[in-house]
Amino acid sequence: KYHFKKITLFCVDINEKRLYNISKSKEVKKMETKDILKQLREKNNYSIKDVANGTKMQYTMCREYESGDRRLGMSAAIKFADFYNVCLPQVY
Repeated sequence: KYHFKKITLFCVDINEKRLYNISKSKEVKKMETKDILKQLREKNNYSIKDVANGTKMQYTMCREYESGDRRLGMSAAIKFADFYNVCLPQVY
């Protein structure tokens, strides 16, 4: 017999002091990581150079993540989430 547990993921928005259930979020799951990164950058009016400086990553790495030429690992995802002040599941 197998027993499965439903896992619920939450995201805390410190600014609005709210807790969001992101387990059923289809928007995050439908978009590719490269598109999410580009959307976040453009939404905040940053250049790739701004993102590279803010995340302390190389310019070429940031460009490759955004173009999809480089696979986003957990440590880079944490840096992006921290830089954009979003929840980790939103970028990873």
